[in-house]
Amino acid sequence: MVVQAQAARTVAETRPDAVAPALDAIASAGTDALTSMRRMVQVLRTEDGAERKPGTALADLRMLADRFSADGPKVAFEIGAGLDDRTLPPEVMTTLHRVLQEALTNIRKHAARTAWVEADLRRHERVVVLRVRNFGSGSDPRVARLGGGFGLVGMAERVEALGGRLYAGPSPQGAWEVVAEFPLP
Repeated sequence: MVVQAQAARTVAETRPDAVAPALDAIASAGTDALTSMRRMVQVLRTEDGAERKPGTALADLRMLADRFSADGPKVAFEIGAGLDDRTLPPEVMTTLHRVLQEALTNIRKHAARTAWVEADLRRHERVVVLRVRNFGSGSDPRVARLGGGFGLVGMAERVEALGGRLYAGPSPQGAWEVVAEFPLP
């Protein structure tokens, strides 16, 4: 934006008619930057101490699934076509990582006898969808009675802060699933 403003000042001396489009481009870039910053600030709110690192890569999502598989039920994690680290804004990538982490943690805490987990990240037009499903959970009633924390609420807040939606509950196929949808720019 600074370079564009400096260029507009230089151009104004010789072509004043070209200044208005340059100012429009600067305003648009500023609006985009502020929107992204607002989203990031909401995602990185300080009231919960969860670890977050902006710029998480798709490889980090895969490593998270692999680490979970090493100590718990196996996770089949698939990243669909058309997605790479440049496709997703940093605040969406960070939130995807957090939602996957929380969904897997909830499986370990509330459905310890889960047979296997299926997770996938897909792009549909201008929406990216993360789906995490666990099958054959047979959740332990002693754990279920303990109640939950703020995991699902926190996930929903993060996803909604980015204009997305979160669903957590039973699927028609009998699995428990967490589905997070994010609009893409």
